[in-house]
Amino acid sequence: MGVYSTNTGAVCDLSGLGLGEAAAAAKAKVIHQRILKRICRHIDDLLLPRFEAVNEGEIGKPNSEIPDIVIWSLKSNMQHNKPIVAIEITTDDYEQDNKKKLQNLYEKYPTLQECFLFNYESNTWKIVCRTGFTLPH
Repeated sequence: MGVYSTNTGAVCDLSGLGLGEAAAAAKAKVIHQRILKRICRHIDDLLLPRFEAVNEGEIGKPNSEIPDIVIWSLKSNMQHNKPIVAIEITTDDYEQDNKKKLQNLYEKYPTLQECFLFNYESNTWKIVCRTGFTLPH
């Protein structure tokens, strides 16, 4: 299981993280938080200091829509940091809702360059395009 980001040029290979076993053994909220932690840690290991993954961090104003993971482009001047990738962790039942959420984020935050869905029930990554199409990855 891996995902390639055209923006950062990194391949995040998550096959060794044991996410399949965790999904079978724990409740949904615990699984969700474990996946968030592992993906953020893996992204930071690959991309720091140019990019940073933040879980459930606000992109804009307080109480704005909060994606599960936001990857920020880091600049030396904090005012120029910008969200460039959003990731939603989902299940089969909520995949369409999370796809709509990501599409809305594209409209609100033009600096977002890529959005991804990770469905831990089917163990699949999908790219959500600005046009509304979802591509398997």
